[in-house]
Amino acid sequence: MAEPLVRLAPRRMEAVVEALARDEPVIVLTGPRTVGKSTLLAELARRWDREVLDLDDLTTRQVVADNLAL
Repeated sequence: MAEPLVRLAPRRMEAVVEALARDEPVIVLTGPRTVGKSTLLAELARRWDREVLDLDDLTTRQVVADNLAL
């Protein structure tokens, strides 16, 4: 039987997102639940000293919805 993962597995998307961020002002990352989207974004935000807007947070979602014209 295979050994269970006890730490994060290396992901290829990190390099892809970093490359896109050089040219794109906004990147939307979508995908199935529990594949590591939030973990990836949190790590990159920490590294780049940036903030992540999590639209699963209802307060954040409402603030964004209320300010679409800005």
